[in-house]
Amino acid sequence: MGENIDFLEIHKSSMGTLGFWSETYKSTAKLMIENSYLPEITKIWYVSDIVINNDKILIHWSKRLHPLTDEELKLKHNNNGVS
Repeated sequence: MGENIDFLEIHKSSMGTLGFWSETYKSTAKLMIENSYLPEITKIWYVSDIVINNDKILIHWSKRLHPLTDEELKLKHNNNGVS
């Protein structure tokens, strides 16, 4: 096949005007959604699934078996979900 050329290198010059796609893990997207809600909600509930439906995103919330402690909740929100 020839040299493996990176997608980013090919399209770098036009990215500013056309925009671009990026890839992220579903788990990261779920954490970002959770972090946009009040801590009182994410203490008891978590995002268990997300589905794209036309222009909307369906978010399935599930109740935690054990609610987060105040310390876990503080750590989760202070670190933007990174522990």
